[in-house]
Amino acid sequence: MFNLSNIDKLDVLDLIDTHYWCMSDAEREFWKLVKVSPQIWKGSPSGKNYYSFWAVAIFGNKVIWYNHIEEGFELSEYSTLGEIDNYQATQAELHNVIKRCFPWK
Repeated sequence: MFNLSNIDKLDVLDLIDTHYWCMSDAEREFWKLVKVSPQIWKGSPSGKNYYSFWAVAIFGNKVIWYNHIEEGFELSEYSTLGEIDNYQATQAELHNVIKRCFPWK
């Protein structure tokens, strides 16, 4: 089916905790609304082979996920729950991804 992530859930939770403290109070409130317990979603950097990634927040048709290949958080759209539509490789820190999608700038 698809290759499993090489980072475990506890590692992702540690990364989230580190970046949480870099968020403003308002960004933390937004984060609390959109975060989910890390869950495996699939995505494809090449359009052929699928890999698993940790999805950490969902809102509207967007998902925030950890890209263990590039070692950074990403913001992508999805059309089917559990599948990332467009692979990203921005290597962003979580608090910077939250800043990009934070609606009350």
